[in-house]
Amino acid sequence: TDDAAYDEYLLGREKWRSREIPALIEAIDHFHASIARDSTFALAWSGLADAIDALAWRETEYEILVPQGRSAALRALAIDPELAEAWVSAGILAYEFDGDWQTGEFALRRALALRPSYAFAQQQLSGLLRNRGRVEEAEPYVEKAVELDPLSAMIREAYALYYLCAGNPVDARRQQEIAAELGPGSVHHLGLVWYAKLLRMEPEEAATAAESFARARGIPAPEEWRIIGTSIAGGTRLANALALVDRTEELDDFEEHQLRLALGDHRGYLDWLEGEWEAGAADLTRIGVAPQYDPLREDPRFIAIVQDLQLPNGYDPFTKTANWPPSAPKPSEIQPPSYRADSAADPES
Repeated sequence: TDDAAYDEYLLGREKWRSREIPALIEAIDHFHASIARDSTFALAWSGLADAIDALAWRETEYEILVPQGRSAALRALAIDPELAEAWVSAGILAYEFDGDWQTGEFALRRALALRPSYAFAQQQLSGLLRNRGRVEEAEPYVEKAVELDPLSAMIREAYALYYLCAGNPVDARRQQEIAAELGPGSVHHLGLVWYAKLLRMEPEEAATAAESFARARGIPAPEEWRIIGTSIAGGTRLANALALVDRTEELDDFEEHQLRLALGDHRGYLDWLEGEWEAGAADLTRIGVAPQYDPLREDPRFIAIVQDLQLPNGYDPFTKTANWPPSAPKPSEIQPPSYRADSAADPES
């Protein structure tokens, strides 16, 4: 691979790490530029698959690109069956967009067998296990991911979510605060606000966190955002806080509705969630065990969604058991996949 192709690849990965939508679009362009210079560059094909996945995960309008992402992941595997990055790309797309948890787990474990030092693979396998109700199994993988990449806000937030699911709000708060410091103004920073009650923050602490996020994001009159923090942590003035969320234009759809859920707008959140589900959105995989969704678990609409996604409907950190809906197959009932790298067809065929 020539230097120019590799430089374009590195620029693409830099943009991809931000997980911001405009940057992800730029990342796709960089990976395409890298591939144009060297069509046998497997890392660039894998990067393209990851950027498409991250973009489509955040905005359903980009799901039209997912078939290209699958083709890119398979092209990377066809070029280099021993490339850990390619296995991760294929695995994530399999479970997020195809609901194929078995293939996803198989591919991620294959990636780690090839390259245990790949922090993104460690974090993704941890997330898959956690989301499927296998929270205890998830712990060593997210711990290893943090050890390998301690400056990743995304990995730190994944660690915080693991701790929340495991019933440990103290360590969850520490990890979420680190994520906020590493990604000021990012969705990881905002997580400190919408998790405020689960993290057992005092209303004043949550108010400060909300104002800090608003300042970093560039939201006008950031001091007004204090009411959002105090409302989530203290359960007061919810209507006023929801009105402020409604008129804040600097939030994307996911961020807005996570705040609405934290502020108690369960019906509005379910309306949105149902729409996301019907649109085939991939950002629903965490709803099975994450405790912020516990107020919704008895709603028939919510139960229908977790059943369709083959997810548990809640997790008890004290008994360490997931609550599986009657029609959802448990992980132990699913046969291992037959997916093999050396059987990957040419993605153009």
